[in-house]
Amino acid sequence: MKSDYESKHSEPAKRKANSAGNSRSGSSHAAVNQTSRSARPSQGKKQRKGSGAVISIALFLIIASLIVLGVVWFVILKPGLSQQGSDQTAPVSNPESAVAVSPTPEPTPEPTPEPTPEPELTYSSVSKAAGSGEYLTDGVFEGVTFRNPFALTLSDGRSLSISDDKTLILNDGSTVPCDGTPGGLVLLGNGRAAVISWNENTQKLHILREDLSAVEETISLPSYALCFADGNSRYLYFYSTGTDLYGVEEGSSEPILILNWTAADVSGSRISNITAGNDNTFYCLSNAWQDDSFTYSSSLITVNATPKDPSAQKKELILLSVNPVEELQDAIVSFNKSQDETVIALKTFDPSDDDIETVHALLKLAGNSEDNLCPDILDLTGMPYETLAAAGMLEDLYPFLDADKELSRTSFVPQVLSAMEVSGKLYGTSSGFTLGTVVGPARLLGNMKSWTLRDFSNITSTMGEGTYAFGAFDTQSNVLYDLLGIQLNRFVDWEKLTCSFDNADFASVLEFIRKLPADYLDTVDTEQIEKKIQLFLRTTLYAAEDLQVAGSSFANPVYVGLPVIEGNGNVLNLQKNYAVTSSCADKEAAWQFIRSSLTADAQSKSWVFPSNADAFDAYIAPAGESASLLREVLSNSSGNSADSAIYSLVLDNIEGFLKGSESSSTAASKVQSAVSDYLSSLKQ
Repeated sequence: MKSDYESKHSEPAKRKANSAGNSRSGSSHAAVNQTSRSARPSQGKKQRKGSGAVISIALFLIIASLIVLGVVWFVILKPGLSQQGSDQTAPVSNPESAVAVSPTPEPTPEPTPEPTPEPELTYSSVSKAAGSGEYLTDGVFEGVTFRNPFALTLSDGRSLSISDDKTLILNDGSTVPCDGTPGGLVLLGNGRAAVISWNENTQKLHILREDLSAVEETISLPSYALCFADGNSRYLYFYSTGTDLYGVEEGSSEPILILNWTAADVSGSRISNITAGNDNTFYCLSNAWQDDSFTYSSSLITVNATPKDPSAQKKELILLSVNPVEELQDAIVSFNKSQDETVIALKTFDPSDDDIETVHALLKLAGNSEDNLCPDILDLTGMPYETLAAAGMLEDLYPFLDADKELSRTSFVPQVLSAMEVSGKLYGTSSGFTLGTVVGPARLLGNMKSWTLRDFSNITSTMGEGTYAFGAFDTQSNVLYDLLGIQLNRFVDWEKLTCSFDNADFASVLEFIRKLPADYLDTVDTEQIEKKIQLFLRTTLYAAEDLQVAGSSFANPVYVGLPVIEGNGNVLNLQKNYAVTSSCADKEAAWQFIRSSLTADAQSKSWVFPSNADAFDAYIAPAGESASLLREVLSNSSGNSADSAIYSLVLDNIEGFLKGSESSSTAASKVQSAVSDYLSSLKQ
């Protein structure tokens, strides 16, 4: 079939070619030309057929493209446009929001540079003599000015002082009202004046107005803040606790620990004044009493800071104390100065009013190695020694004593070591002791060395009307403390942490105690003994010569101690010193510090009986015959294992018996239950 294009164009061309050929057929040239011409229509026809094929293909492609576009339109584009149209016709509450605006990209914030951490510092000190005689609190020493704690001058020349009658006085003579009793003045780092005061056992810092007319702000202070220092460019003010130095920044109520005094080789409790520099340097006035001259020896101490060098850092051991007295701090400072690898930092532990809570708090500290109060060494003053040992907090020191090159078990008064033992182990040390005894006439006591509760009952049963056994201060609670202490091992099994108070023995103790007065008597012992109203004298011996004084009230004195269930009644009151905790970081270093208080030389100036055997012999030798008598009293003594928590539990649970509303057996049963629960709480 011919295409439309071929039908319209091929036929006229044929007719024209045929007409030309008929007119020129006679000549040869015409023949040649004819041959030539007859070939062209055939060639053109081929060309036309090729062109037609191309056109057909093109048409096919166009049609196919239109079909594809139609499919795209109906399947994709039209639904999208319809949806867009519906969106545009929807109601718009805010026409401006209907216009799509490309959000402006937020600028990428510059990273905040990390603050450069301040280098950790270590402190050391240099001491120079500042004078001797009076106790120094202010003045100029080596170019360093120590302001009078009771007077200050502001930068504009105005001055403020505390008068002898504890009144705040300005230089113009006017007074400034202040809540509480003014105890010192502080010049704050911002130039303001502040007053330290005490009011109902609470210490406060009162910041004065700029015109010094009245108090503008009051801040509560810790009761253990002892010595205050003016502020500087960084800290608003400073205060010392006797063991540590703190700084308080402006706008903050939280103190920042700056340094530990003993770790810086300073006895902080001797400091009377502090001046702070602006370069982590502190200047201190220190005063030490001299027994031989009855004067003070004063020093100017400069405390400097340097960045800590980890490679040269000493191992720090924490010594925890409830009573960080000057002598303890002096001993630590002396030890620290002699050591190259170890430093002891003294920390204060504030016991709870509840004895049981105190014990649990101590055990918790010892079990928390991350706590900055976790102790390596304990000052046993005021500590429940036997309880802590039985609870597993303390280290047995016998191995260290046995390995010591100079000290041994024979270096000590045997009664002292025996009294310090708990379940056959030595968990602490004692540098001295006193002896409590009861003195009476031979006419009543014969040649007794000790006596029992039954003996006491028999002897006192014949007392006349109005007579009594002991002295004015020998109340029920006071005598119970000592009697329970020397008999406690009879009722408590420290190894098993169990007790046995619900028996006849303890009931007999209670019956004895009830015979004593509940309150102090307004009498004088020696006068009452002379009148034969008071039968016996209970006393404490600090030296052998005290025996003669105690016995002077009787024609023929006999020293028997307290009446007991069984055993010895003279009370060996130990001056307990130190213990090493089971978690101590360096037990050998801790022993080296502890042993320094156990030598004869260290105890040569003791004011009680020394625990070192050589020092003890030297101490009592001048007493002559009294020395022999003292040894006899000592040999009939028992260590006072006074546990304040157990004592409190006993006292609380026998109140009904002492008042007559309960029987001794009922009271003993209540004590058994209470103490048993307490001991069970100590088991780990």
